[in-house]
Amino acid sequence: MPDLIESLLGIDSQVTQACEFCSNVKEYRGWTGLCNRGCYYGLCDLIELYENGKVAAPDQRVVVYFTKYPNTSHTFMNEKTLSYVTRVSEPS
Repeated sequence: MPDLIESLLGIDSQVTQACEFCSNVKEYRGWTGLCNRGCYYGLCDLIELYENGKVAAPDQRVVVYFTKYPNTSHTFMNEKTLSYVTRVSEPS
């Protein structure tokens, strides 16, 4: 299985990363900054809360994620979130 992942994704399947959602350190599985699909959907839920106006500011994990990966390849509903992250990341 690792050989298949490496050949399909063109990456070293033994590379580990810390998940920006749950903080677990796991092998890379193609989710930029996230360890699995569950964490992707968890991040989506946090983004949705902010995008739909249910919270005043996005969860800090969302801010950290988009500060680190502003041009992620994942599909997120994040226009308002990216605007927020840009504002808080600008030097004062």
